[in-house]
Amino acid sequence: MLQEFSNILRKNLGSECMLEIDVGAMEQILAAAWKSEDRKPVPTWLEQVFARSLDELKLKCFQ
Repeated sequence: MLQEFSNILRKNLGSECMLEIDVGAMEQILAAAWKSEDRKPVPTWLEQVFARSLDELKLKCFQ
């Protein structure tokens, strides 16, 4: 899962960017992944929410 975060971060903002994820937030993400039988909700969330948020951040910060 951490690799998935890293891949999306690198794809959207570049390899020079780093992201620190709050422990509580990571616990919630891991809990959601653990509860899911098919493991699809977390990758879907990463692509639809996390990646979109990074795109918005890129627009705000790199204009």
